[in-house]
Amino acid sequence: GKFFSFHSCGNVTTIVPDLIALGVDALNPLEITAGMDLAKMKEVYGEELVLIGNANANIIQLGSPEEVRGEIRRCFDEGASGGGYFLNGGFPQGSSAMNILAYFDEAHQYTGWRR
Repeated sequence: GKFFSFHSCGNVTTIVPDLIALGVDALNPLEITAGMDLAKMKEVYGEELVLIGNANANIIQLGSPEEVRGEIRRCFDEGASGGGYFLNGGFPQGSSAMNILAYFDEAHQYTGWRR
């Protein structure tokens, strides 16, 4: 009756079937900079796993607010269809306040989510 979220840095694509067999319910953070492909993960494992993350940390930290907004839209477009997706809110050190605000604002506006 409990759910299990597995956190691992790096690309764990090759062991995802093993993680599912072990009973993992969610996978975090799906690092794009390590080569994790959110669209492919959603296609192959979207019925079996909740997928978490995939926003490019380099864009969040170094991009413009508009680039951050585009990255958030990409994540929702690739991962959210049919449910089972969470956009995590971890920010690399040195991320500007403007980029963090753009991150949350776009997530709210793009999904229509309101607290």
